[in-house]
Amino acid sequence: MKKRHLVLGLMLIAITGIASAQNTPTADSTQQRAKSPWSVGITGGFCTNTPSIQVPDYASYITYKSGDGATVGITGRYQIAKWLAARASMVWIQKNYKMDRMGYNGSNIINTNYTNNYISLPLAVQVQVGYPFRLFAFAGGYVGYWLSGHRSGNTFTMNYLLYGDVESTNFDTDWEFNDERDNRFDA
Repeated sequence: MKKRHLVLGLMLIAITGIASAQNTPTADSTQQRAKSPWSVGITGGFCTNTPSIQVPDYASYITYKSGDGATVGITGRYQIAKWLAARASMVWIQKNYKMDRMGYNGSNIINTNYTNNYISLPLAVQVQVGYPFRLFAFAGGYVGYWLSGHRSGNTFTMNYLLYGDVESTNFDTDWEFNDERDNRFDA
């Protein structure tokens, strides 16, 4: 997993370097081109979601764990001044997590992986300082909308819980939105 994070990070640095090199003026340019204050690019990366779920005391055998996901989107930037820009993006993001339920003997008997797909609209102000190496700082907020969910895993029949019968049942199904349980908006 760490190797995948390193590769994704290096790819992002390489893409950023290529985009920066294409904007560097050449020494033999004879004409000064008018620079547009607008720029557009793609956004992508890796994310880890850590759920914040309150488990009641009587359900201490249930644990929620972090899940990995991906982000892909398009970003637009408007350069207000040399050091200040406004950014807006439209990003598809996965916010995944896992749930494990332990048996009375400490064995892991139920596993569920939740996959949640969101569309997110982050808005930010970008401040940059320095030359030739630049330091960027962003401040802003976002609004997200839950598009879909999916869950997969395994569970055991009540016979296992009561009598130790080890009959397992696997499942792989969509997770339907429930107005009473789920919150479709995120910010």
